[in-house]
Amino acid sequence: MIIPRLFLVDLRDNKSNPHVCVALSSRCQVQRLEWHHQLSGSIREFVPDIICFEFDCPDLDCLKALELTKKEFPSIPILMITEYHDETLA
Repeated sequence: MIIPRLFLVDLRDNKSNPHVCVALSSRCQVQRLEWHHQLSGSIREFVPDIICFEFDCPDLDCLKALELTKKEFPSIPILMITEYHDETLA
């Protein structure tokens, strides 16, 4: 059985709550990164099937990291999870 490889970019400010992908750890191989400055090299090393960005309330720097990741790795699906409820952000 092939186990999907999920790369979690955990950019939440409040780390006291478990991240959303904890439930997937029994079904996926999860690699977690808490800082987006090492992102490109870490993605190349892990070779994920999907990338998940998790935010509380994303700032422009974090959103830029997501945008650059999609440009650099266009074939890898990206899931964005946030507590911030705004259609403009979506």
